[in-house]
Amino acid sequence: MSTLGKWLKSWKLASWRTAVLTACVLYLVVGFFLVPVITKKVIVNQILGRTGREATVGKVRCNPLTLSLTIRDFSFPDRPGSTMLAFDELYANAELSSIFRWAATLKELRLENPYFAARRFADGGINVLELMNDIEARKRPEEDDDEHGGLPRALLQNILVTGSSIDIEDHAREEPLVWKLGPSKFELHDISTIPEYEGDNDFVIGLERGGRIGVTGDVVVEPLGLAGSVEVAGLRVDRAWEALQPFFELEIVNGIAGGRFTYSVVLAEDGPHAVIDDGEFHLEGIEVQAGRARETILQVAAVTTSGLSIAYPEARVRGSSVVVEGARAFQWIRPDGTPSWDTLVPKKTREKAVEIYREVEEAFPWDIALKSFEIKGAVARVEDRTFTEPLQIVIEDANLGFTDVVTGPGHQWGLTASAKLMQEGTAKASGSVRTGPMRIETEVALDNLQIAAVQPYVERIAPIELRSGSIAAAGTAWASAGAVEPAASFAGELTIQDLDLGETVGGTTLLTWSRVRSRGIDARVAPMSLEIADIEIDDAGVEVVMSEDGKVNFLEVLAAMSKEDGNGRAETAEEEEAALPPLVVGTISLRGCAATVTDQTLTPAFSLGLDPVEGTISGLATTKVDGAKLDLEGTVESGGTFSVEGEMDLLDPKRLTDLLIEGREVALPPNSPMAIRYIGHPLENGTVNLRFDYEIVSSQVVGANTIVTQDLALGDKVEGEGAVDLPVKLGVALLTDKKGRITLEFPIEGNLDDPAFGLADAVGAAAKEIVSEVAKSPLRLLGKLGGGSGDEDFGAVEFKAGGAELDSNATGKLRAVAAGAEQRPELVLLVEGAWDEQADAAALKERAFEAELGDQEASVELFESMYRERGSQSDLENLRARSTTTDKVTGEPKLDETAYYHDLRAALIEAEAVNPAEVEALGTARAEAVRSFLTDDGGVEPARVRVLPSVAVKGTSAVEWVPCRLDVASSGGE
Repeated sequence: MSTLGKWLKSWKLASWRTAVLTACVLYLVVGFFLVPVITKKVIVNQILGRTGREATVGKVRCNPLTLSLTIRDFSFPDRPGSTMLAFDELYANAELSSIFRWAATLKELRLENPYFAARRFADGGINVLELMNDIEARKRPEEDDDEHGGLPRALLQNILVTGSSIDIEDHAREEPLVWKLGPSKFELHDISTIPEYEGDNDFVIGLERGGRIGVTGDVVVEPLGLAGSVEVAGLRVDRAWEALQPFFELEIVNGIAGGRFTYSVVLAEDGPHAVIDDGEFHLEGIEVQAGRARETILQVAAVTTSGLSIAYPEARVRGSSVVVEGARAFQWIRPDGTPSWDTLVPKKTREKAVEIYREVEEAFPWDIALKSFEIKGAVARVEDRTFTEPLQIVIEDANLGFTDVVTGPGHQWGLTASAKLMQEGTAKASGSVRTGPMRIETEVALDNLQIAAVQPYVERIAPIELRSGSIAAAGTAWASAGAVEPAASFAGELTIQDLDLGETVGGTTLLTWSRVRSRGIDARVAPMSLEIADIEIDDAGVEVVMSEDGKVNFLEVLAAMSKEDGNGRAETAEEEEAALPPLVVGTISLRGCAATVTDQTLTPAFSLGLDPVEGTISGLATTKVDGAKLDLEGTVESGGTFSVEGEMDLLDPKRLTDLLIEGREVALPPNSPMAIRYIGHPLENGTVNLRFDYEIVSSQVVGANTIVTQDLALGDKVEGEGAVDLPVKLGVALLTDKKGRITLEFPIEGNLDDPAFGLADAVGAAAKEIVSEVAKSPLRLLGKLGGGSGDEDFGAVEFKAGGAELDSNATGKLRAVAAGAEQRPELVLLVEGAWDEQADAAALKERAFEAELGDQEASVELFESMYRERGSQSDLENLRARSTTTDKVTGEPKLDETAYYHDLRAALIEAEAVNPAEVEALGTARAEAVRSFLTDDGGVEPARVRVLPSVAVKGTSAVEWVPCRLDVASSGGE
């Protein structure tokens, strides 16, 4: 018989064998059939009791032979109809070694396709918080978490979670947010609560669109300790940004993040300690959009962080480098003038961000240090859409670097920066950044910045055209965040080269120069001020042009600029004064400069040039009462020199001006077109010396003007030309002395604020008045020059009627005129003889009667005898009757012998015969008498005395004197 047979035959029902078998059968029955039912019921009831939620369990299987338990199709809700937690299968396999290890031991714990949802509902409720509240509300009073005394001893040899997924949902937003993480795989080995027992973990979390998070390392549960490495790949930044999207007006639409780091976490008695080390992270393909058209405002090729380490609770962050490569930023200014960037971060978001930052800074005073931060090859573009054709402002190849970046006050960072500005310009900076408070100090250099790039902005405020020119600067700049307001300054030099500045009203050139260099600049903000040690201006050229319609380019530009400010509002004088910051300029030096005045109203156009112009302007300042000192001199291109000396408030000339302006030996013929326009005669010869001495105090002008010409010669009158109706040539001749000079001296006085007063008009009017007055009474001028009183009438030489002899009064006048003519060699004296048909005839008859009377004694009897010889007795009786009256006493006729005597004499004179030719010849004789006296006695050159045809004058027989006219003319014919 076999051994088994013998063993069975020896079996007794009440034996130990029966007991063992029964126990085994019962174990298997309970394990296979009762445990699943009990386990399922316990799970559902415990969850219901603890949470008030009804979980569902599909199947529960137990294999008592392998000590394994399987739970399938588990689902736990957060709200009715919404699943919070679920899995397809949970498999646990225990080991008998738990007895020997004094710890519960699981050989394998496997979880398939677990699902968890963190969800905020439309009403704002959060499922996790609601669950915690429900659990807390159902906790029994006798339960106390602190009484457990720690974790039970357990050992999990192998934990495997496959196909896990996590949903993060927010339905309280306008556009619901749904994040899906997974499928993920977790694998842990030898996870134990046994003190100092070390296990390991290895899991991979799947992310949307192929991303993944991989974690490997060691695990110690009691006390808790983790160490290992993490690798992140393919993290979609645009999906992560969806959580913040409602708080911004921008959207990240592309971008992938990844990286790796090692970690170490220990739960010590004083709390958790964590270290992240050897961190390397990168972002690639970042794209940010904004605006209704979803325009791309930022693209970043790559952001790389290396050498990152974080320590907690030490709150220490260290990093080797952060490098941003290929960044391209784009912003725009809307047609209404508002910038696009002002709405990217709404005000509420900014305020909340500041609040959170301050809370975090207070709660976690992190010590952050970064060896270097770099931006490489960046491009920034701003599009100004206020223009019909949007203007592009571009910064290219921008590089920015910080070294030794440390947070907290009292640290200094290194700073370097460079960029290409508007295609041709370059900018560089090198310096430092100090923290607490923030202060930036750096050496800066700007080169070849083309000023024509800002032309569209300039033409909005002034009719000016920036045709060409470049700016270069070098120096030290600093900026700080002050307690009241930010402050900044620049110290160094600025150079503007090859400037060509025009105006758009008439298309003329206003200003050019080869170089303006400003050295010793000290410019400050808060408070605003500007100091410049010296300014050198080389080869500058100013062009003043009067167009064909009479408009002056500079005046037109100033008028256009003064009409309105940038807001279409006229500025007041108080606003203009208040707008001037403190300004001090030591010296302005002019070298090789020039100025041109062109009058296009003339045909051909007239042009006058000053070249070169040299000198200095010193002491320009808005902070002192005195004006700037001017010391300038130059050459007139056509011949001559000029100078400007004195003091002037260049920013407000009406407040203070004290200038002496002189022109020396300025050649006049080149000014002929101008002379033809204004005086009607060309300038054939001559030079002029000018001296204008002006003082202006508070708009009140007091000026002295001296104009001295030398050898001035005018050409013939040009018909139809001349703005003044004056005998200009005569005036010139009257004013030209024997040395060939004309000297005009006249004062000017007035108020510049008086609309009726114009400085240029006042000077012109004063000069015109002098010429006009001289031309009105030229002989009075000559008489005065010749020693006369100046009050006499030198224009008439009187002759006794019937004669051509000069008396002493006439010779005195002529002698003074001759002396005056000697001092005015350009004058010609004009003598016009005259006769009076009645007065001269009467005088000649009387002379003839006196000659006939001879030595005879005049008497009534003699006259009656002579009368009878010439007339009839009856005429004599009639003549006698006119002198006879009736005596009132006697009634007898009475002869008035005296009256009769004179009547007889007059009748006899009248009866004398006079030849009209003899009377007319008196005019010629008198003119000759004047001419002879002027040439013989007065010493006037015969060629300078012209006798005009005599004229008859109408007088009466009773006139005793006959005037002959004396006049002057220029030798040129006027």
